Amino acid sequence: MCDKIVVWNNCLAFDFDNLVCKVCADGYYPAGTVCQKGSITNCKVYDQASTLASEICRLCDSGYSLLIGIHTDANKNYCVPTEELANGYHPAVPDKNGCKYPNVWDGTNCVPLPDGCSVIGSSQIPCFSCKTSYTLDAIAGTCQQYTIDNCVSPRANVKECLKCATNFLPTLDLQSCLDTPLENCAVKSTTHHACLTCDKKFQLTPEGYCRAIVATDCQGNGQFKNGVCEACKNLFYLTEQGSCLRIEKECKNSINSLQDPKACRLCGTDQYYDDVIKTCANHNQPNCSKFKLWSNNCDVCLPGYYRTATFTCAEILKTPDCATTSQNEAVCLGCTLASNQELVNEICIFKPYCGWVRNINDPMVCVSCIKDYVFNAEKMCELDPNAVDSHYYINYGDYYGCDLGYHSLQVADPPLDDYPCRLIDGCVYNNLNSQVCLLCNKDHYLSNGACKIRSELTCKTSNPSADACLTCPDMKFLNELGSCEDVNSSGCLGNVDDQNFCSACDSGSVVDGVCSNCPAGVTIVVSIPN
Repeated sequence: MCDKIVVWNNCLAFDFDNLVCKVCADGYYPAGTVCQKGSITNCKVYDQASTLASEICRLCDSGYSLLIGIHTDANKNYCVPTEELANGYHPAVPDKNGCKYPNVWDGTNCVPLPDGCSVIGSSQIPCFSCKTSYTLDAIAGTCQQYTIDNCVSPRANVKECLKCATNFLPTLDLQSCLDTPLENCAVKSTTHHACLTCDKKFQLTPEGYCRAIVATDCQGNGQFKNGVCEACKNLFYLTEQGSCLRIEKECKNSINSLQDPKACRLCGTDQYYDDVIKTCANHNQPNCSKFKLWSNNCDVCLPGYYRTATFTCAEILKTPDCATTSQNEAVCLGCTLASNQELVNEICIFKPYCGWVRNINDPMVCVSCIKDYVFNAEKMCELDPNAVDSHYYINYGDYYGCDLGYHSLQVADPPLDDYPCRLIDGCVYNNLNSQVCLLCNKDHYLSNGACKIRSELTCKTSNPSADACLTCPDMKFLNELGSCEDVNSSGCLGNVDDQNFCSACDSGSVVDGVCSNCPAGVTIVVSIPN
């Protein structure tokens, strides 16, 4: 008499020889005499070599990415929403003051970083400095996004373009990038969309364009003849083209010199000529290294300061963990080494899409990206163009974590090519990086850890460990070889439990598992010998 074998609940592949489960259903792994439910939140498939002390997740739920903990705890796995990883989050890396980007520490609390802000402010002034493409309202402490067509390098805090796209040049006020023709221009600037010298009878404007000369451009109406000036006002000089241009110095009076038409008496040191009060005035903008001509407006600030929209100089406030900023720009260029933060969108945060971190000389270092992401030249994680071919969910130097159904040929050695994970034909489940398959797909059967193609058997349920059937479809029975054959009874409509035993006929009656051709109402007497 055979003992009754009880197959474990949630078992997908049962070893009848050793009476153990080799592969448990999603969310479970073998432990003792049961399929143990795993404890890693949002883990869909566990490595079947997991233990209660060391659970290993192989596949997370949809929308979650599999992460490995710090290198000293490589078997500590996490399933984290992929969208959180875009913000530079990793559960093995402590959040600063308990904050997680885009929340930042304002010195007292975790607060959301205002839109476009690079340096958090206070409760009264939410932001002290904005990112590029944002203007700063210093009074309100808010950032307003701006756009300049054909600009590839916009400024922070001020609407200005530092560099235009190819074939475009910035206007003199840096607020536009243009490639339109400059009419009536004799000599064009090579750095700005502006004219340096106009054609004869045309006047150069402060914006760098050329317009026809008018009498008011000259010293007086009597000095305007045939479309040109013959003499200029105080502080202006006469050009060869007949226009009057401002002497590009801080002059208080012109000197009518035939030898030097630009000669003038200068204002004092650190003074400018004020056109409103018609005299020299003192510059009084602190932290300015170069002023605009004929004004108290700053053009270039001292290092550590940037020029505001009102042409004053404001201190460059570094973003948290920022090591360097661009000169005269409130833009972070790199983060401190001690913080191990990455510069992302002008903010120092932990590397986005990091899948594994290591303790190297104390600070946490990202050593591998999440599945389908790889390091680019800047060691940032970006989408792998070969992701469909790589089949690894973690990749760090000599260590690879391959997808289900794939194995690493040489786990301890560098890969032989760009794809370190190799397909196990027909396999749907194997332990991490193992070449031994534990469960094959429906078209294969398991034999000594390999998946072999099944014969063309008409099974209802296939034997996972043999080229044979476990159960057969209706009207077929299971023979001794594990194949399904047609029930041997003409007129049979159904059979019993995969047996060659008919249970119903289209006419007549069932006798000893076959269909009888006797007429209805006739009784068959079977003689049983003594």
